[in-house]
Amino acid sequence: MNFNEINLKPELQKALARHNLTVATEIQEKTIPLALENRDIIGKSQTGTGKTAAFLLPILERLVPNVNFVQAIIVTPTRELALQVLDKVRDLSMYLEGISSAGVTGGANIARQIQSLKRANIVVGTPGRITDLLNRKALKLNQVRTVVLDEADEMLKMGFKQDINNLFASIPEEHQTLLFSATMNKQVNEIANKYLKNPIEVSVERGALSGANIKQYFIDTKTHNKEDALLAIYSNIKPELSIVFANTKSQTEEISSLLYKNGVRSFVINGDKRQSERNRALKAFKTSATKVLVATDVAARGIDVPGIDYVINYDLPHDHEYYIHRIGRTARAGSSGNSISLVGNRNNFFHLKDLEKYQNKEIEQMDVTSWELPIIERRSGGGNSGGFRRGSDNRSGGGRNFSDNRGSSGGSSRNFKPSSDRPFTKSNDFGGGGSFENNGPSKDRRKRDFNTSKPKRSGYAGGKSKTKSNWS
Repeated sequence: MNFNEINLKPELQKALARHNLTVATEIQEKTIPLALENRDIIGKSQTGTGKTAAFLLPILERLVPNVNFVQAIIVTPTRELALQVLDKVRDLSMYLEGISSAGVTGGANIARQIQSLKRANIVVGTPGRITDLLNRKALKLNQVRTVVLDEADEMLKMGFKQDINNLFASIPEEHQTLLFSATMNKQVNEIANKYLKNPIEVSVERGALSGANIKQYFIDTKTHNKEDALLAIYSNIKPELSIVFANTKSQTEEISSLLYKNGVRSFVINGDKRQSERNRALKAFKTSATKVLVATDVAARGIDVPGIDYVINYDLPHDHEYYIHRIGRTARAGSSGNSISLVGNRNNFFHLKDLEKYQNKEIEQMDVTSWELPIIERRSGGGNSGGFRRGSDNRSGGGRNFSDNRGSSGGSSRNFKPSSDRPFTKSNDFGGGGSFENNGPSKDRRKRDFNTSKPKRSGYAGGKSKTKSNWS
């Protein structure tokens, strides 16, 4: 269905055309007509399916202009997703007059947010900050006509059930509720049964969630270290714009440090970062000031940046839906993309098979037989095949080699200097220009080939090395 077949204001049609949105997605086609009829809706839909426009277009169509009260409130589990939705509100309402919106999230100046609420018709926020503003009587919802719970399952998983109850206690009995969730678990069903009136359920088939335009790969890292594989991706594939996902906040910092030491500039977003830091990181990523973002699942929710060509799972997520969400960061708006998962133990492979069954789609093993990897700069003491390991300069085996029996014979410290021909700020290409500050030039660009025989030496002590490793 084309958007011009839907009864929307000319200003909304103009905004859609401005952003090259002409054909409605499945969730939009199913949701918008029902929402325009003021029906309560349960939308079972993952991110990346166009659900944001599915609930925003009906809200904007029915909004009364030039009034100073809140008519619609949209609740999201994270700050990043709230800001993303707010951006979409402004994109779609750019030709509408007399419409104002406000974002209310934690980690930002609350006084400024209170000021922005005075004229807001649409409020987008996170549960905790909304509760705070309600308690301060700075947010008045007595004339709200539409409530949207976006990613309701995530909000409940994060412990925001009471905040949701507080919200519904503050709005008129007569209102419309649009609830969107990737899964319909017991908690989500309880909320739906409690607050929605005769809802219509719409859903997108799982096959559409994983994206036909995403090529999914894995790299077997059971013999070799994940650090090697990650750096090999950046030196051989050279992604244009990529996100690396890790399962813990501490690991995102360690991955970013590893990339930094090896000529790849990245920014980190995780729950420990201040909102200003997260905003700065997202801005740098959106403008390609940095081409790599290292993130946790929760912090990355809502990221919608065009041009991401690779998503890299340093660890597989524990939840299948998180995997779908992660890879959905690429192949946006009909483009194509790729995902690579680093898989190194038996449980990982079982999990990989489960993911294939879950999405009814094969995850192919990536051919790395022709890949080369520069000697990498890492912390003294090296790491193990499971990821990062805190080392000690005087530990036996601290000089890590790349053979199958690495660590059995000592070696020199792993405190290598990256060569001056490795870039830092301008490119992710290990062979480009630029250098690390305070590191002198190296005489060679030492590399290892991924598909040759086992190494003849146990470690690297400097100078030119012919050591190569086997990834088979």
